[in-house]
Amino acid sequence: MLPVVPVLELKTEIFDGRTFYVDDEGYVQAYTQGECRVPFTGKASIGVWFGPNHQANVSERLHRGRRTQEAARFAAVIEAIRVAGAHGIKKLQINTDYENIIRFMIYFILKWEQNDWMTLRGHHVKNKVLILELDYFSRLLDIKWVRIPAY
Repeated sequence: MLPVVPVLELKTEIFDGRTFYVDDEGYVQAYTQGECRVPFTGKASIGVWFGPNHQANVSERLHRGRRTQEAARFAAVIEAIRVAGAHGIKKLQINTDYENIIRFMIYFILKWEQNDWMTLRGHHVKNKVLILELDYFSRLLDIKWVRIPAY
């Protein structure tokens, strides 16, 4: 886990007329969170944070697919990439406390594709549609995945 640099200590760059925080390598910082207190009730929500009072920040209910904690976390990262791309951002650092999403995207997705979307234990991969959507969007930008401490 990398140390978290306080966002106000980062430099800034302008994309699409808006100021975004970037690290020394030019990656725009996005913090993501997905929440679901009671699975399958329709009360899942996502959050994407680019900085204090930033116009690109997102906080909304999850209105599609499975409404679980894991699905909400995937949807939040997809939304971060979508928003960043809409602002012309090419390099994005996804900061998340959900280690599995990083493991899925870096290590497991290629194995699942080769295994016809079956786990090593012979089960169907959960959230396949969201993982494929995330894979598609993550190929549009240069993504750096960073696990941060849970809040």
